[in-house]
Amino acid sequence: MDVLIDTNVIIDIAQSREPFVPAAKQLLKIDGLRFCVTASAITDVYYLQRKHAGNSSARDFLGKLFHVFHIIEVTEADCRNALMPSMVDYEDALQSVCARRAKCSCIITRDVKHFEGSKVPAVTPEQFLEEWNQAHAQPESQ
Repeated sequence: MDVLIDTNVIIDIAQSREPFVPAAKQLLKIDGLRFCVTASAITDVYYLQRKHAGNSSARDFLGKLFHVFHIIEVTEADCRNALMPSMVDYEDALQSVCARRAKCSCIITRDVKHFEGSKVPAVTPEQFLEEWNQAHAQPESQ
């Protein structure tokens, strides 16, 4: 299963932002998921991490990110299609368009409201973990 991880969740991990980091880190421990991020989000992550911890830290974090995440390219068509009137925020619309093209099952974000109108459902990290744990719970022995 492919899931797109929104920039805010990645930054939660990079900057150990409480109270969000435990759920974000728990997500990355799930086997059977392919974690995706858009190429355009990579530059946002770099910019925010560089401001927070400096250039070296930002580059180190990106190096680690590249080992865990599949990067979805952003095409000219994606940029055009993100002008959809059903979503107010262009950057989030671009994430949604890329997630749909990449056939991601969902977008994991802390800003679910920003993805209203998205054709790919958006869930919080906590919601995703709860649904995943329920779907993959081991039946009790009798």
